[in-house]
Amino acid sequence: MNLFLTSAGLTNKKIKDRFKAEALKLENTKVVILFTAGDSRTPEWRLKHEQIFDELGLKCDFINLSEDIDLTGRLSDYGIFYVCGGNTFYILDRLRKTGVAQALLDSMEKNKLYVGSSAGSIVMCPEIEVAGVGFDGDKNEIELKDLKGLNRVPFFIAPHYDEYEREILENFSHEKNKPIVALNDQQAIFVEGDRFVLLGDSGGLEIGCILEKNNL
Repeated sequence: MNLFLTSAGLTNKKIKDRFKAEALKLENTKVVILFTAGDSRTPEWRLKHEQIFDELGLKCDFINLSEDIDLTGRLSDYGIFYVCGGNTFYILDRLRKTGVAQALLDSMEKNKLYVGSSAGSIVMCPEIEVAGVGFDGDKNEIELKDLKGLNRVPFFIAPHYDEYEREILENFSHEKNKPIVALNDQQAIFVEGDRFVLLGDSGGLEIGCILEKNNL
């Protein structure tokens, strides 16, 4: 399963074009959008996401991770998983409790696609502690103890990067002895096996690692 780890979803044309090219390689292109309840999940929010995928010729379903249901068996119907943003600690907890985390891990060797937006990207890191870094960092209000992510990339991802956060992220990277890729909202990381390709516009920050660049 290849991954698109984005800061703000499929908002950038370069990212969207690469995603479309990868989606065309799939036998199953049905999309499931996994979200948590919140004020942003309004009819307008749903329509916006439906339009994004409709423009790509794809149909999508929505599943609320906040509901106490076992989703393990339901996800086999989909070829593309889209995990939305929100509070990273809560989202990782819900991914585990609904069985989605295990379903994603079980799909890693299959011909599928994963798209993470903000928190949906952070959960693919070795740990999610980076979500709480910075002035606008997530609060661990549920007091989640196990902060291990799904460990699909060997670095931390910090979405919504702004230059004023550089020193904070550099200090965090040094403290944890782990590289960080900070993405602005026009960037994404495309993960294909052991390849990590930076997509989108310029900007962002790479601390302790250098990603392959591809702005096509």
